[in-house]
Amino acid sequence: MKKSERLNQELIFLSDKYSFQLKDLETEFGISKRTALRDMEELESMGLAFYVENGRHGGYRLVKQSPMVPIYFNTDEVQAIFFALKALDLVSATPFKKSYSQIRQKLFATMSDERKQMITETLDVIHYYNVAPVSEQNHLE
Repeated sequence: MKKSERLNQELIFLSDKYSFQLKDLETEFGISKRTALRDMEELESMGLAFYVENGRHGGYRLVKQSPMVPIYFNTDEVQAIFFALKALDLVSATPFKKSYSQIRQKLFATMSDERKQMITETLDVIHYYNVAPVSEQNHLE
């Protein structure tokens, strides 16, 4: 696993924790103590807020923050997200239909022009076909 992928997985792993110890990271990700320490430094530089409690029952305590630390997606993951969003256009009965275009716009706003072009070219060659719904669903909201 690449370092960037491991750091993202560590952010996800830590997102629902109040406290943890280095052993938790070592065990979960199969890394050494030194690597866990380097990862903690990297996570801190990415914006993860925590403090250290010394002592026998010490460890790391996460400071609750409202915005989550940004998660970075690799190219394949970004393509998978847009692929799924395109497929959701065909779902006729959903209360979230208007949200899909907003999600696309927000994701595109965070991308480089090169990545936008690649996603657009990929989506241009993907076409889904479906059968029209039998009845209209009016009460999903």
